[in-house]
Amino acid sequence: MRLTAALLSIAALAAFAPVARAQESDAQIKARILERVRERLTEEKKVILERMSKVIDEELAGGARKDPAGGGGKTTDKRVRDLERKLQALDDQRDDLQRDIRGIKRETEDAKIIEDAKKSGPTSSQEAGEEFQEYFQVHNEATKEIETDKAKGAKTFEKSIAGFKRLYYALKDNADAKSLYVPSAYNVACGYALSGKSTEAIDWLEIAISAGFTDYDHIAKDTDFVSIRKERRYLRLLADR
Repeated sequence: MRLTAALLSIAALAAFAPVARAQESDAQIKARILERVRERLTEEKKVILERMSKVIDEELAGGARKDPAGGGGKTTDKRVRDLERKLQALDDQRDDLQRDIRGIKRETEDAKIIEDAKKSGPTSSQEAGEEFQEYFQVHNEATKEIETDKAKGAKTFEKSIAGFKRLYYALKDNADAKSLYVPSAYNVACGYALSGKSTEAIDWLEIAISAGFTDYDHIAKDTDFVSIRKERRYLRLLADR
């Protein structure tokens, strides 16, 4: 059973959504579907871990017996490594699925910012550039504040993050504005990391990379990401780059 099989349940759950539309908003329907998906994921994760535990026990017990060629120890090591790789792959699949679920939730959480970006976002490169500088200044202020007052700094980061999100959502479909919406997504990641929100930071770092941010040396050296450098997903992002 693959963890990503749980995604198949979304279609089935969504099929019942129209029945409830008279009583529920789209956001409520989405929340109900996501809750059912989370329940399914929890159950499937439990089943997978139980199966893998059984497989490990069986493999270790079988590998403890030397093979006719006298290479029992090496065979056992290889089996263990193979199982560890399989477990790593399952962890990666779980991370990817959880990220995708958060992406669906983010559409609702950022709905007001997205609507504002579409209605009153910058209409020229000059306006976009001015907004970017404005939010970057707020970001720098928050970076200084958080060193002495974490609560105040976190509040200021909320403003810069909202601003950079506004720019990203307003410009992300305009190829000519790539030089602004890509660093906007990157700065959202930086703001979240400095605010201590590692999950959101890595989500937005992935968004920035998907949008076209390719300076991996800069990412690796960026002190804004000190708090997330040991996170599995961060290390996975930079692996083989």
